Amino acid sequence: IQNAIQFTGNGQITITLEKGYLETIITIEDTGIGMSEQQMKSIWDRYYKVDPSRKNTKYGESGLGLPIVQQLVRLHKGKLEVESELGKGTKFAVRLPDVEIKKE
Repeated sequence: IQNAIQFTGNGQITITLEKGYLETIITIEDTGIGMSEQQMKSIWDRYYKVDPSRKNTKYGESGLGLPIVQQLVRLHKGKLEVESELGKGTKFAVRLPDVEIKKE
């Protein structure tokens, strides 16, 4: 969500939560700057920044946010998907499997 806010400017951000078949799907979609296919290959790398010359003091970029999210989703046996087009925006989808909660 922070990346969507950071890279969208005056565009639109849409967050949805839906119940799928045996899973919950959270999507964050924006109309921001988007990413190229080459950039998307590296976003899961720790400390990666799309533009290292850009210093964002307002949000304090470290390049760790997406790798941390990816690890958290994996720990919950979920999936993380991304679609993006440079200049048009980005969409992330987090798919988390339903879990059975046993009553004691």
